[in-house]
Order: sequence, then C-alpha cells, then structure tokens
Amino acid sequence: MPRLTLFQWLGLFAGASVAAGQVTYELVHEFERPGAQPLGPLVLHADGSYYGTTVSGGRLDRGAVYRVTAAGAVSTLAALDGETLGSEPVAGLVEGPGGELFGTASTGGANGFGTVFKVTTGGAVTKLVDFTGAGGPARGSVPGELVLHADGNFYGATRGGGAGNLGTVFRMTPSGAVTTLVEFTGTGGARPGAEPTGVLAIVGDSLFGCTRSGGGANHGTVFTVTTSGEWSSMVEFTGSTGSRPGSRPSSGLLLHSNGALYGTTERGGAGGFGTVFRLSTSQSPSFDTLHHFDDDEGSQPAGRLAEGGDGAIYGVAATGGLEIWGVAYRLTTGGAFSVLAHFSGTEGAVRGSFPQGG
Repeated sequence: MPRLTLFQWLGLFAGASVAAGQVTYELVHEFERPGAQPLGPLVLHADGSYYGTTVSGGRLDRGAVYRVTAAGAVSTLAALDGETLGSEPVAGLVEGPGGELFGTASTGGANGFGTVFKVTTGGAVTKLVDFTGAGGPARGSVPGELVLHADGNFYGATRGGGAGNLGTVFRMTPSGAVTTLVEFTGTGGARPGAEPTGVLAIVGDSLFGCTRSGGGANHGTVFTVTTSGEWSSMVEFTGSTGSRPGSRPSSGLLLHSNGALYGTTERGGAGGFGTVFRLSTSQSPSFDTLHHFDDDEGSQPAGRLAEGGDGAIYGVAATGGLEIWGVAYRLTTGGAFSVLAHFSGTEGAVRGSFPQGG
C-alpha cells in the first residue's frame, strides 16, 4: 500500500465526514502576534498589574495593549485593527473611575485622524471617539495621552488638526463626548504654539502643557488652560541662547511634590543637545534651566520625567551617552546631574537603545 502524507490522510477523514454530513467548525484559539515598539509609559492598575501600549504588532500589526504582572509575565490584552479602533497607539494609558483603561490611537479610525478607546482588564475594547481633523465635532488629529481630572472628565491634546491644523486641547467625558478647548495658531495669533505633545499636568482647575513648535521663535512653548477653556502662554523657548533656552519640548510636564513643574527640551540649550527646566505655576512664572545636555551624557531627552522617592527627578535621553544609544539619568531639584546608565545597544551591560518612554 503506498504511503500517504499527513494532508492526504486528513483529506480522507474530511471526505468521510462530509459524506456523513458531520462536519463542524469551531475556533479554538486565535494566535496573537506580539506587540512591538512600546513607546508609551506603563500605568500601574489597581489590580496590581502594569498596562501599556505598543505602536505596532498585534494580530493585524496595528498596535496592541499588553499587561505585565508583578511577577513579570507579559500577555497581549487586545489588538487594534486600524480603520475601526485605530492604530499606532504611541501614548500610554490612564485608568478610569470604573477600572477600565483609556487610551488613544494616533492614526486610523473612521476618518484616519486617530481615536480614543477604552479597554477592560479582560480585553474588551470599545471605541469612544473618531477625531475629525481640521473641523467637525471632534477637531484634532494624532491624539496624545489622556489625564483624568477630579471633575470626572478626561483631558488631552492632539498634535495636529484644529482650525489651522496646528493642534488642539480637548475635554472628553467618560462616554466619549468631546469639547475642543484650544486650537493653536503657530508662531503668532491668539494661541501661539503648534504640535502639543506629552502629557498634561493638572493643578486645580488648570492644565499645563507644551507645544513642540510654534511661539515667536518657533522653538515651542509652555501653556496653561483651565478646564473651562481659558488659555494663556507661559514660556516661548529661545533655542540655544536667550532667556528661555531650549527647543522642541516633547515630554510634557512633571508636577513635583514641591509644587514646581519640570520638563525637558529635545534640542537647544548651550550645546544644542537639550535641556531640563523648572517652571512655577504662577501667572508670572519663574523659569530656570537646571541642566544643559552634552552628547557624552545624553542628548534628545524625550521621555517623560518621574519623581523618585528621594525627591530627585529621573529621566532618559534617547540618544548620546558613551555608547551613543541613550542614557538614564538623575537630577536633583538643585540641578546636580548624574548618569545612571549608558545604554549599549544589542550587547553589553545595559542592553537597549533609544529610550523614549520615560
């Protein structure tokens, strides 16, 4: 008797089943492609696990939401799909009042301008918002990370869209109703600034944020807006020199326990490699540059800052350092700077490169 291949045997059995009218189909498991490019910071959930997003990967390579347990076990929680839920979630998540996680997709959705979605810890995903670009009911495109205010609403910024396609700040109810609070106007106009990026900082009813460009010299700005939409400019950066050195602030602002705001600029400063700055929250804010980067100790500090238990500020620079792959650093509120680790690429003591998540 001739040998039959596995597929021939399966064909014989399938044929017998068809003949008998007994064929049934059941999906037992759908394999997920692991996420890739986790750029947004992790959020610690009340359940004790960490949750984050990846820009790509997932079942359709449109990005994913993942969970990391306290023991370090990683699992894909949900996959985005592009046109429906959105794609490329570059920002982190925020836990809502009901325990769901709220996030943004920077592209995709019904209009291609990005979305807001929520996902349960069980993996059920619901789209809440389709952004509508330069006009429409949810003006904006490329939405960033959300923050939850004590008033029960979420607040965030979009890097593009709005009347001049220069970005917006918006309010969103937990059910997804969007109100546009600010539409930026570039290098001049009523709301100078463009490309608002990074997470907003909350002080009472005021929100503080950065624009990556715009302002008089087009080096970016720091602004404040109240939850009712009252806007004012706090800082316009001046590049490598001037009274407000720095250019391209991209990480948002950290509200320190001492009441001051801290942030970074990717470029500008004395060496052109970026800065760390401090800002008060008063109507006439004080401004101090705490550190000017040089390439050996890092450059392009793009990741979000964090306050340590010692009161110092911790962050990452995406490039530079002794191995050119970026650094992790510590900075006291008095300005004392030290490099904690030089990333070393694919080999060496601190494997990894281009840290951007904070």
